[in-house]
Amino acid sequence: MQPSSPQCPLQFPFTRLLGQGAQIRLLRLLAAHEKPLSVTQLAQHAGLTPQGTRLALAPLTNDGLVQTLGAGRSRLFMLDVQHPFGKPLRALFHAEQARWDRLLHVLRGLLQKERQVQSAWYRDAPVRAEAGESESLLVTLVVNGATPESVVESLNRQSQDIRETLGIDCRFTAYSLPDLLDLAGDDAWWTGLTDGAVALKGLDPAVLRLRSRPPRQAALFGPGGG
Repeated sequence: MQPSSPQCPLQFPFTRLLGQGAQIRLLRLLAAHEKPLSVTQLAQHAGLTPQGTRLALAPLTNDGLVQTLGAGRSRLFMLDVQHPFGKPLRALFHAEQARWDRLLHVLRGLLQKERQVQSAWYRDAPVRAEAGESESLLVTLVVNGATPESVVESLNRQSQDIRETLGIDCRFTAYSLPDLLDLAGDDAWWTGLTDGAVALKGLDPAVLRLRSRPPRQAALFGPGGG
């Protein structure tokens, strides 16, 4: 197999500047903040190690896209909006965030109209796609007064506009309250369903689990949902 040919860094600087996921994470974070941030703050919010953060910052500071303030381990970093790519990158990441905010706004609107949906959340990680398919946002529903299948079918129809206008595929999976009562005692199952969960409607999954416990336990936390 023929190896990839190198590209001129002067003509194609983004190959170097955006060539790693860590650098994109840091630029996204810096673009969202107008105040300088430390390595510790950047690592924490970007989900990186401090050492990985320093390594990823090096090409960004060398190019001048990221400013360095201070010296040593007390240095702070911020996006240089005077750099030729500073403002365009800020606009790019702003558009990325606006797309996500629009998705959540539309999803919450759809779920509010579905009265049978008592709780809904998504996991802060996409569903792994099969070959040739796009990744999906998995939305879990807890329904009452309707079959889970009918609610999923309804939301699948209504979410087609999301796919067409925002380019994001949503997959819905639903459980009835009795099903949830039966399954919530399985720690591994529940963790897999709610790890990194963000509530879209109703109770937070952690609270919902407490209320889905058997009656003797649920009495300690208030009335159950079943």
